[in-house]
Amino acid sequence: MKYIKFFLIPIFFFIFINNAKSDSSIYFFDLEYIFNNSNYGKLIINDLENINININQSLESDKKKIKSLEDEIIKTKNLLSDEDLNKKMLVLKTEIETYNLKKNKVLGDFDINKKNKIKEFSNKINPIIEKFVTSNNITILLNRKDIFMGKNDYDITLSILEIINKELKWLD
Repeated sequence: MKYIKFFLIPIFFFIFINNAKSDSSIYFFDLEYIFNNSNYGKLIINDLENINININQSLESDKKKIKSLEDEIIKTKNLLSDEDLNKKMLVLKTEIETYNLKKNKVLGDFDINKKNKIKEFSNKINPIIEKFVTSNNITILLNRKDIFMGKNDYDITLSILEIINKELKWLD
C-alpha cells in the first residue's frame, strides 16, 4: 500500500497541477542594434565621434610640439653646456608630464561624457519600451546579447526601433 501511495501522489500532482503556460509572451530585442541604428542613437554616435576627433587632433598637436622640442634638444645637445641641456631636459620632462595629465583628464572626461550620453539614451527609450511591452502584453523582454539561442519569430528589434524613431522624431 505504501508503494501505491508513493507512485500515485506524484502522478496526481503531474496530472492535476499544471502551472506551466505554453503561451507565454517572452520576446527579445537587440539593444545595441537599436542604439546604432535609431535616429537618436546615430546622433549620439556622431556627436561622440566628433568629440573624439577633436580630442585626438588636440593631443596629436601637443605630441608634435613635444617631439619637436625633443628633436631640438637632440640636435643641440653637443652645442649646449650641461646646465643648459639639463634645463631643456627638465622643460621637456615637464611638457611630457603635462601632456600625460591632459591626456588622462581629457580621455576620462570623454568616457564620462560617453556614459552620460548612453544613460540619457537609455532613459529616453525606457518609457517607450515599457509602453510597447504593456500594450503588446509581453511578459518578459530580454536583451539579445543575454540569449544563447532563440527563434527569430520572438525578435522584436525592428518593431521597437520603428517606434523609437517615431516617438523621438522631435530630436532629429
